[in-house]
Amino acid sequence: MVQFEGVRSGSDQTVERFAATGNAGLIWEGHKAGRDGIFLHMEKLARLEELPARGFTVSCLPVKIKGGSAGWCRAVAMFPGD
Repeated sequence: MVQFEGVRSGSDQTVERFAATGNAGLIWEGHKAGRDGIFLHMEKLARLEELPARGFTVSCLPVKIKGGSAGWCRAVAMFPGD
């Protein structure tokens, strides 16, 4: 099983801390959390309120960026019988 965290947008607290300190490293703290295990972090997801607490599979179709260490994906919820 894979641990998954999905959020609609970045943390307001992180934005405030970055604005106060100018430390760009703060922006990446959430992205690095859990990277030593099986953990996925995705931001700016839409319609999360329509998902049930359980009973679906998430498929993430990544976009590869040449020379990049991250990128975006198309996250899709799949339900049994669909």
